[in-house]
Amino acid sequence: MMSKTLEKVQAAGNDISAVIEKHNLCELEALLAIESVRISIEVSIMRKAGAFIPRPV
Repeated sequence: MMSKTLEKVQAAGNDISAVIEKHNLCELEALLAIESVRISIEVSIMRKAGAFIPRPV
């Protein structure tokens, strides 16, 4: 379920009201999804820069 939510958030960007309205999420779900997307982007950038960050199992 969370992966579908993340896809929706990526499509809507970081505008929480747009995420809530377009995808019928509660505020907490939208905040968690936005934060998850932000973290995954930061990790991706750090990995490309050469940082070793273990992948979750």
